[in-house]
Amino acid sequence: MTNNAPDKHFRKRMAVPEFFGRSPDDTSAEEWFVEMRWPDGVACPHCDCTNVQDRAAHHNQRFRCRGCGRRFNPSTGIVMANSNLRFRDWLFAIYELRTSLKGVSSIRLHRDIGVTQSTAWFLMHRNRAAFTDEHRSFKPLASLGYCHAAVAHSARAYCGGEVHTNGNESLWPMFKRGYVGTYHHMSEAYTGRCVGAFVVGHNIRPLNTDKQLASVAARMVGRSLPYRRLVEA
Repeated sequence: MTNNAPDKHFRKRMAVPEFFGRSPDDTSAEEWFVEMRWPDGVACPHCDCTNVQDRAAHHNQRFRCRGCGRRFNPSTGIVMANSNLRFRDWLFAIYELRTSLKGVSSIRLHRDIGVTQSTAWFLMHRNRAAFTDEHRSFKPLASLGYCHAAVAHSARAYCGGEVHTNGNESLWPMFKRGYVGTYHHMSEAYTGRCVGAFVVGHNIRPLNTDKQLASVAARMVGRSLPYRRLVEA
């Protein structure tokens, strides 16, 4: 079928029916997280041992490490840790947040996945924590792998090779539309995390939807955002 949509028509998008076809239940969503986190085989997040027992007899800890003896599941040690939500709820939330250019409100998310609005709000912030970590000390951009360059508009220079502001100028209007049309208000304490999520979403937007979801899953590892730390920000 010819795709005449104006939005990044060269990439393969995943429609909602296709998403549910790929993840029809919580088991399939859990398997997706296992594959994304451990593409070369499950490894213990506590000691990196690969001698792991699958389907260990436990109500919510699927794996048991034969090395250190500790139990874990696909959400151990990542943003999803200690969550009571189903894996498919998490995956659908990631899908909605990545495929909605102007963002998704907690009101809409709570209706879509059938949780309270406060749970949806917390879920959204935990997703954003995969993109930013504002509790770390600020570091020079160079140490983070960024390259800084500039063009002199005062000298009527607007582009120097790949150095220009077009990308930035397309990002901020989208962020403003999200602010006005989706969120309506952002607390100053959380604005940095919201902006960070918009920036990363803008950068991975050319990718196919499945690649965007995989990118988010990779960023979740080693991140955490307990509720107390969130509300005390």
